[in-house]
Amino acid sequence: MESVFLHFEAVDQLGKKESTIQTMIKPIAPLPDRFVEHKISLDNHDRPAGMPSTIRVNLNKYDFRNTRGTEEINPLPAHVSKVIHDAAERRLMALGSYYKYLQVPEDEVKNIEAELRKAKHFEMLTLSRSSRHSEMDSLRELLQHTESERREIAQKVLIEAQLQRSKAMKTLSHEMERIRLEEQARLEEDRKKVLVRERNVLLDRRRVFEVSNSAAGGSTSQQQAGGSGGAPVLIMNVALGNGKEEKITVRRHDDPSSIAMNFVKRHGLPDHTVAALANQIRSNLSHHIHVTSGRGATGTNATPTRRTTSPATSRR
Repeated sequence: MESVFLHFEAVDQLGKKESTIQTMIKPIAPLPDRFVEHKISLDNHDRPAGMPSTIRVNLNKYDFRNTRGTEEINPLPAHVSKVIHDAAERRLMALGSYYKYLQVPEDEVKNIEAELRKAKHFEMLTLSRSSRHSEMDSLRELLQHTESERREIAQKVLIEAQLQRSKAMKTLSHEMERIRLEEQARLEEDRKKVLVRERNVLLDRRRVFEVSNSAAGGSTSQQQAGGSGGAPVLIMNVALGNGKEEKITVRRHDDPSSIAMNFVKRHGLPDHTVAALANQIRSNLSHHIHVTSGRGATGTNATPTRRTTSPATSRR
């Protein structure tokens, strides 16, 4: 007995494909005695979308209705049987077409089932490849977008760093210029202070030198006049500082204040040292007279006493 193969999919009146039918198909009228039930042994994984696992066919009346709708499924013309033998057409129908109805032998049903499995496997491979390609394209676009954003961010960071460096260099240059000007002004001020101080020292020395020259004539005449008064009774070494010493010769009738004043003016010492030096001369002279009187020495036979003293002052 010949088997009947029914391949179908749900379409609307305009030929647009609807959702896949998963319910059983039953005849419109009650089944007659000559009823053949053919069960296609396909698992859910291998069965194409829209093909039920069991098809019941009434060989006397080819008019069926699905359990969910009311649209009748009419048989197709006989020339469809020629198309079903083409493998490409079978794969096309397995992937989607109108309802197909024809009578084929049992071995042809098995061949069609194998072709349907191959078509489903090919469909899964195609979908997997398409999915992988789509994922790869999405990842590539995401990578390009991320790389573009990274480059933009890096460019912005580089520009910001260059601006910050330029600003820092300008600030450093201004600070160095300010420090240089301040140092130059300080050096100029120090130089002016040194010049003023040296000028004052020179003026003081000049003034002392002029005073010493004016008093030199009087002191020389006094010493010449005092030289006839007798031999020296006291010779004092006065320390002027820096390892320098000067001698003061005192005779018996000399005035200690005059000798001290002339000595201070001649060597440019401060005026307030005159009194101290005069007191030191008087003290040494009194000590010399006391010593010589105790020994009984007189006049020119007495040896002058040598003393070393210091005015305890510095130059101006």
